[in-house]
Amino acid sequence: MFGDVLNRVCEIADDDNTNASRTQFETCAYMGSSTVVKVVHGSGLDLEYGAAGTYAGFDRFGRIVDQNWALVTGGTVRDGFKYAYDTASNRKWRENVPASAKDEYYTYDGLQRLTNAKRGDLTGSPTYTGISGAPAIERGYTLDGVGNWSGYEEKAAGNATLTPQGYRRFPALGL
Repeated sequence: MFGDVLNRVCEIADDDNTNASRTQFETCAYMGSSTVVKVVHGSGLDLEYGAAGTYAGFDRFGRIVDQNWALVTGGTVRDGFKYAYDTASNRKWRENVPASAKDEYYTYDGLQRLTNAKRGDLTGSPTYTGISGAPAIERGYTLDGVGNWSGYEEKAAGNATLTPQGYRRFPALGL
């Protein structure tokens, strides 16, 4: 690993100390002291959030809203995600741009804790309001007053696949 003057990782490479057969695995660029704005992998994939000074991949609060992994040659997007947030900065949804049925929609309780996550195709474009039809995967969480799980349910295509009937963390102690 090679760093810069701020001790940030800027490059990951295999070096035999002669630089004759150096293999570069990854390089990156930063905005400010810690925000990564560009990553280039030796495999030919490139993550870039926009041009210097604009960075359209971030919203005005510095949250990622558009993330695309593209081929360095040709620019074809191989994997891409779009995100939206509520006023408390909780992620509302994640759209998987090149793939179908891989989007996610999230709901939270009054204390801003995740209570439900669904995967499928988003509906209600452009301000998505949920997953259309029965989600491919759904996970629901019931939380007590201090945030411990008091219930959990997992469904696939609307059918329950995992519904624990409560558990005890320390059964020998009756807890």
